[in-house]
Amino acid sequence: MSGTEAISNGVPVFKPNESKNAAITLTVMASLLAVFFVGVSFLSNHIGLVPGDQSIVSQVALAVFGQNAIYYIFQIATMAILVVAANTAFADFPRLSSILARDNYMPHIFYEPRRPAGFFFRHPIPGRGFGPFAGGIQRQCR
Repeated sequence: MSGTEAISNGVPVFKPNESKNAAITLTVMASLLAVFFVGVSFLSNHIGLVPGDQSIVSQVALAVFGQNAIYYIFQIATMAILVVAANTAFADFPRLSSILARDNYMPHIFYEPRRPAGFFFRHPIPGRGFGPFAGGIQRQCR
């Protein structure tokens, strides 16, 4: 569900009728979450799994696929999804900080009035979300 924040902050980036398109996107995301939650709950209850050394998702994958290459691909895919989900808040920081700066809740250095809602400054070193505090901002137009 970490995409909820990104969708909510990114409404201006959606195609026209932005709020309707964002609502559709949130509905699809929530529906997928519900289907996955019900599916994993059903499988774990049907198989009789209990939390232990492995997560329930890992135990379900082990029961469904067995301990072979598909199980390990599933584990790597799960890790990749969690990494992307954890990065969502950092990737959306420039947009959110610009909105907050526009409304006088953050320093105005974060405000970018001349750029479209989805395109803001980027620090030259990836992973440093607080570029202004790490040695300045390198503004790039793309």
